[in-house]
Amino acid sequence: MNEKDLARAVAADLGPEVLASLDGPASDGRTRTFGITEAMAIGGFLVQCAQLALEIWRAREDRAVLPATLVNNDELMSAYPRLDPEKRLGLIARVLNKLLPDSFGRPTHDRSGDGSSDKRQWVASYSANRGGPTNPSARTFHGGATILLPFGDQNWWVVYRAIGWLPDASDGPGVVRVDVPQGFVTDLASVPNYLWAVLQKTGRYGNAAIYHDYLYWEQQCSREVADRVFDRAMVEMDVDSITRNLIWAGVRVFGSSAWKENAAEKARGGKRVVKRFPNGPTMTWDEWRKQPDVFA
Repeated sequence: MNEKDLARAVAADLGPEVLASLDGPASDGRTRTFGITEAMAIGGFLVQCAQLALEIWRAREDRAVLPATLVNNDELMSAYPRLDPEKRLGLIARVLNKLLPDSFGRPTHDRSGDGSSDKRQWVASYSANRGGPTNPSARTFHGGATILLPFGDQNWWVVYRAIGWLPDASDGPGVVRVDVPQGFVTDLASVPNYLWAVLQKTGRYGNAAIYHDYLYWEQQCSREVADRVFDRAMVEMDVDSITRNLIWAGVRVFGSSAWKENAAEKARGGKRVVKRFPNGPTMTWDEWRKQPDVFA
């Protein structure tokens, strides 16, 4: 596969106008900015993104590095200014899905493989450490140590007591406080599934993922702000820069589907904060949510 074939595969899903634009004359710097149709901009971006993606993949077949490198490429992310940042990220996601369909863009409900084992280890890790001392001078966290109560399927957990994160002046504008209430049910779905194939769930980013999942569910801020909070919280948790950049790139590229799915579920009357906790080790989230008088 070459970059033109990869770009065409994506363009075919976007419609005949975009596909036809790949056969049009190449645009120079001026026509990128002025007088070009959106279809031409998308087509040009797809070719540039496909070429870069193939170069990166051939040089180093590492599915963890690829999205982070694309998203952090200044030339790619500033090309074709007619396209807003969210659209560019969406196109990158489509290119990755075509290039490596078995590695990227899995549905958020996909629980294949040994993910349940990883999640049990994550719960065990937090349970083992929740009794440790807390730092009363820490400025960014409140609620003490995180305690999670797993459902029987080991895919969903209840936040046993309220936790949260507080930004400060150094975080700059566009960063909000997070208050995760007792009883919030999380599955970390806002984090792309492919990341859990290359990262352990026992990492320092666990709490930040819960904050992020809560912001993605409540949607009282923009998705961009939620992702920025995720990044800032990981900084406070001493997550190394490589891991932090990888996770940030993943949620920026693939988080849109989780955001939209949450909005749709809420519109259907879905709830994620319970006032009663599961009453047995085999009770699953799907079973518990159907019980009477469960939600706060």
